[in-house]
Amino acid sequence: MGLPPVGALALTLAIEAEGLTAPVTHELTLLGPGDIAGLAEGVIIRRFPEAGERAFEHNAFPLVEFADAALPWRYTPAAPSPEGRLAPWLVLAALPEEPGTRIRAAGGGRWLLEIGAEAGARLPRPEDAYAFAHVQEDAAGGTARILCPTRLDPGRAYIAALVPLFEAGRRAGLGLAPDGSAAPAWGAETGALTLPAYAHWRFSTGAAGFEELAERIFPAPPDPRLGRRPLDVTDPGPGFAAAALSPRDAGHRVSRDYAGVMVATGSAAEAPPEPHATLFAAALKEVLSAAGAPPPKRRAGYDPRRDDPVLAPPGYGAMQHPAAPLGTDWALELNLDPGLRATAGLAARAFRARQEEYVALAWEALEEARAASAEARRLRTAAHVSAGVARRLGRMPRGLVLQVTRPLHGALRTAPGAPSLAALMEALPRRPGAAASPVLARFIAARARRQLKPGRREGPEAAAELGGLGEEILAARLPGGTGLRPRSAPAPKSLSPGYALELSAPGGAAGRLRLEEDGGLTLAPVGGPASPLLNAAEARAARAHPRGPIAAALTGARGRALLAAGQGARPGPRRRLSPGALTLRKVPLAAAPRAGDFAPRSLSAPAAEAAFTACLDALPQLLAPGPRLASRLPLQTAGAAPAGAEAPLPRALAQSFRFEVAAVRDIQMRAPQVLVPGAGDVPLNGAALVAGNPTFLAAYLAGLNHEAAREFAWRGLPLPTHDTWFDRFWAYDDPARRDIAPIRSWPHDGRLAKQVEGGAESTILLIRAELLERYPETLIYAVPALWDAKAGARRVTKAELARALPPSFEGRLGPGLRYFGWDLPAAEMIGGAATGGQAKAPGWFIALEEPLFAPRFGLDAYEAPAAGQPPADLDALHWGHLVADEAGWQALRQAPAAPPWAGTPIEGLRWDAGAAAVAAMTFQAPVRVLIHADRLVSP
Repeated sequence: MGLPPVGALALTLAIEAEGLTAPVTHELTLLGPGDIAGLAEGVIIRRFPEAGERAFEHNAFPLVEFADAALPWRYTPAAPSPEGRLAPWLVLAALPEEPGTRIRAAGGGRWLLEIGAEAGARLPRPEDAYAFAHVQEDAAGGTARILCPTRLDPGRAYIAALVPLFEAGRRAGLGLAPDGSAAPAWGAETGALTLPAYAHWRFSTGAAGFEELAERIFPAPPDPRLGRRPLDVTDPGPGFAAAALSPRDAGHRVSRDYAGVMVATGSAAEAPPEPHATLFAAALKEVLSAAGAPPPKRRAGYDPRRDDPVLAPPGYGAMQHPAAPLGTDWALELNLDPGLRATAGLAARAFRARQEEYVALAWEALEEARAASAEARRLRTAAHVSAGVARRLGRMPRGLVLQVTRPLHGALRTAPGAPSLAALMEALPRRPGAAASPVLARFIAARARRQLKPGRREGPEAAAELGGLGEEILAARLPGGTGLRPRSAPAPKSLSPGYALELSAPGGAAGRLRLEEDGGLTLAPVGGPASPLLNAAEARAARAHPRGPIAAALTGARGRALLAAGQGARPGPRRRLSPGALTLRKVPLAAAPRAGDFAPRSLSAPAAEAAFTACLDALPQLLAPGPRLASRLPLQTAGAAPAGAEAPLPRALAQSFRFEVAAVRDIQMRAPQVLVPGAGDVPLNGAALVAGNPTFLAAYLAGLNHEAAREFAWRGLPLPTHDTWFDRFWAYDDPARRDIAPIRSWPHDGRLAKQVEGGAESTILLIRAELLERYPETLIYAVPALWDAKAGARRVTKAELARALPPSFEGRLGPGLRYFGWDLPAAEMIGGAATGGQAKAPGWFIALEEPLFAPRFGLDAYEAPAAGQPPADLDALHWGHLVADEAGWQALRQAPAAPPWAGTPIEGLRWDAGAAAVAAMTFQAPVRVLIHADRLVSP
């Protein structure tokens, strides 16, 4: 297929306008590849593979992507073919680095690709360029992509270069004069050639891609003794040798079982040899007891066997637990079993290897704890003061509380987002802020009314305007009472619609007096409906009454009758009440404002009054130490305090920090064969399923904390030695998770494995695979299986994939060997046969999934020539489908635009349908490999 001819465009523009004396000529120039010398920075947004890639998939296509979706075709000098195929003006080439092929700088930021021979055979065919350039549409307009269809060989270094396809572009990039040609820059017979490189980078190919590497993984069930090794105890030390313990063991090798943190599923520890085991435990117990016994009383003379302290092996747990090393079940197990003592000793050795670092961290934590304790003491003092102030305020009259708390009115709120007390006072028609004014404060400071100078009426006037609040302040602060009276009796105008005067008698509430909108007064006795007391005209006339309109209304015949009727409805003796025996209190009838109604000036008077009254009544509680003060205390506290209790101080300094490290990291790379004996036997590309050993985990952490306590005591750190600083063994995804509780809290009657929190059973995948070294971001997770009774097999559907379980922890065991752990019992993951008429337990699959960060294109690795036949489906499409025989494969340099079966539809797509179809057929979907757990364990 040749390139289409050049398209030409002639444009003639004639303009007639008044005042023009000469024709207007404008030249329109169309740019082509001959006008392009290079690409601007940022034009290319992605290169695949990345520059410097060392193990690129040899069966994939290198590619470049452009943010400008039209760029690959914008400067093409050729017209589309009758089929609508348009060649881009630049292509991506990948050539092996070998003698005669190189990239060199040409000055001015330009680079040249020099090909010594057979350039036409090694570069992409110009007539096929249209099939490997496409646009992927998206919301931003689309991304242009150019693929390189070159066949790559495994294990070779390559140069990738973006070069011009047309001769005009080649000449422009080399600084030669353009010739106006639209011919391609090379053909099938072209030999040596130099091309400008708009972009270039280097990469190397690997042996295989993800799919091929994933297919290499095979189940490698572990040896039943994986994780266990015999521990030689024939001669552990003076007094403990086999010959000393039992003459029958003399001259014989004695071993005990040692188990690592991972063991083969279903395996059990070997029974200890007798009588050596019993005699060894008894001798060790005697030594540990003597070491922990109090010194004997001094006697005459000196006997080293009696008076010198006993130098004994470590009693693990004794530093953290008062009953250790021999007073609890778990301590006996830890200290008398040689294998577990070896585990604790391994932990002690790991601590000593990093003891300087841990001691430095402990000193830093102590300094932080001291600062936190000082801050806590200050906060507790503030809590004590706040509580005392709140108690005193609770005993004061409301008016006096308002005056005392004046500096805090701008910050006091009944709820977050509610208006402050100062804002509420500003919203009231009669502002009670005068109760906290300096004028009233000076008046009270005069101590007595007689000491007031003539003409100084500010204080009494302020008190009179405040009514009850002012009277409360003066009555509480002045000796002998105030002796003041309001200048006038309350008038109906002091009430507004939505307010009422609540009448209280010595026996309880008597009723409510309410101002109606027409100016009249109504009285609602307790238990009765509201009745008119004064109409509007009577209320206006009662203003002139010497005792005020309200007193006049209540002392009138109608008021006395209504009050008597109200009191008569109450249980108890019937009697008539005098209005003078009543107490009046102004109350709002409107509901309190909702949270969020914090525009005080927009509140109605009743709503503002209700909110003000609620805030004033809540002042003692608002000033008491609350959650905000408690939240500033350190998190490590002595315990949760009950509601309303004083804020607690921090615990002892040693309890204020933990070493936030996973203990396994100190040994998993240094001593993998000690951590998991036999782990090195897992073959390359083999996968095995093992069980976690909680006994090892608990023994290791006990030994680690024991050694830390000894070292801290030796260094003189002011820390209690019973603390637990290391409580996490695995590197969990959840940083807050812990493996053990504080050792001091371990119960007396529990085995060592029971001290592990969160369930002792875990299942761990051991895998040594090229796949994980080449693709370290591989996703590994567990998927529950579904038992298909008809097919008699397990399977997975989308519903099961939605329940996929990621590993709780993961890590490395030396170079090349990885582990992934789940909090699932091994029996559940493995599943089993049907029992008791129940369906077969399906178990779980282990999934390894290829991560997909961006689109990739290519073909599966070559298997065998397909004799010109099309693949059965797109998943089966590989490089062998592009050739008919082995000779064709050896001669193949580039993927062709038209293989023999190009017109055959495969899953609705045809290879010869254009660049979009080629891209869809060569798109590489992520690969997922599923291996059932029962294939990864020993039968």
